[in-house]
Amino acid sequence: MDCPYCGAELIYSDFYGIGNYAAYEKYGYGFKKTGDIFKCPNAEGFKDEEEAIRYLEEIGVNICQENIESICCDSFDFNGYFHTIENHNLINGYPC
Repeated sequence: MDCPYCGAELIYSDFYGIGNYAAYEKYGYGFKKTGDIFKCPNAEGFKDEEEAIRYLEEIGVNICQENIESICCDSFDFNGYFHTIENHNLINGYPC
């Protein structure tokens, strides 16, 4: 699954659901998985292209669109997390 903002492949982080997972592990019931949690690998970088370009200039890396996109993602606004729901639609943010 790819980040809808920068196109990077999302990293699987965890799953979430309803109920008590510890009871499910012990007894085999009491928990229902409702989705998965993913994180964009570029969310730890820079919020906008201007900051990214300044950083690339400072470290002497060739400034091209590919290098800028690899360190810049709008998912920065919500910590880079995404989650799915049962129908597998990707939603911005960490599930509540």
